[in-house]
Amino acid sequence: MSENRIWLWVLLLAAVGAAFWYRSQILPETDSLPPQTTRVVFVTGGDNDYWQLTAKGAEAAAQEHNAKLKIEMPSLDGGLEEQTQILLGLNADEIDGCAVSPLDAQGQTLLINRLAGKMNVVTYDSDAPLSERQYYIGTSNYLAGKTAHELVREAIPEGGKIAVFLSNMTKNNMLERKSGFEEGEQEQSKNPGQDDSALNWQTVAYLTDDGDRAKSQENIAKAMEDHEDLACMVGMNAYQGPLLLEALEKAGKLGKIKLVVFDELDDTLDGIEAGNIYATVAQDPYKYGYEAVRMLTQLHNGKSRELPIVGGGAINVNCQPIRQADVEDFRKRLRERLQESK
Repeated sequence: MSENRIWLWVLLLAAVGAAFWYRSQILPETDSLPPQTTRVVFVTGGDNDYWQLTAKGAEAAAQEHNAKLKIEMPSLDGGLEEQTQILLGLNADEIDGCAVSPLDAQGQTLLINRLAGKMNVVTYDSDAPLSERQYYIGTSNYLAGKTAHELVREAIPEGGKIAVFLSNMTKNNMLERKSGFEEGEQEQSKNPGQDDSALNWQTVAYLTDDGDRAKSQENIAKAMEDHEDLACMVGMNAYQGPLLLEALEKAGKLGKIKLVVFDELDDTLDGIEAGNIYATVAQDPYKYGYEAVRMLTQLHNGKSRELPIVGGGAINVNCQPIRQADVEDFRKRLRERLQESK
């Protein structure tokens, strides 16, 4: 090797060494820096007990992961206009990240995209899958809908008429739950088993109430009036469970019409324990809120490599059916979690 080539290699090695030294001395690694305080706004889809649980989880994560948290709750469940106004009013100069449960997946996509251009955005509970949000935290609502149909099959194995109640048909989780429920019904119709009871199952109505309690009560009364031989009613939103219980009690039909509902409100769990509700599909709203805020702090501090690609980045939180035999243990776990967050 010539003397000139040797000197060239020496100079190259020296340059590489100098670059490494400069980086270690002048440009410390991101992970070695103390985490920055993350300013987070947490936007719910309503203000009932379910959303209060998501907020509890968000508060716990904010405390543990150095976030300054602001919680925004629309005053009416399903209050799309109010939620949209909250999102439009966000100031990117004052916020590092936004967690939102979008009430209109398609209609709010452009708004979410605009926010995602200025701050980190995650969705929870319900997704906007075509938006540029960075993560979705929630269950597979399609599978939750199928689970609800499996519980209906258990509740009325002989078949019968079914009425399904939803807040709306714009929110992504509602559309997916309905789709999963319908798929479960179609599968059972194709494979009824040893008898043909499944062929007698008939979903006679899908009724929406826009999160309005009075409208929900009207829908329940209408379903019972239009179908005196109704066998089962399914409430796909948390608030519908107690309303269904109340309606059946007034009509003297507790136990005569089976109930399958969603979520873990106290009145719902009481109804299951008493045998007046067959089962509920329980989610984990506390964990939704916790993971949403935790992820925003990770993104803000550069600890996640997830890119904001359309439909990318999902953190799945499993749902579970809660029957009468499961209530005591489920309540114990729920109390422990809420106690830990205080």
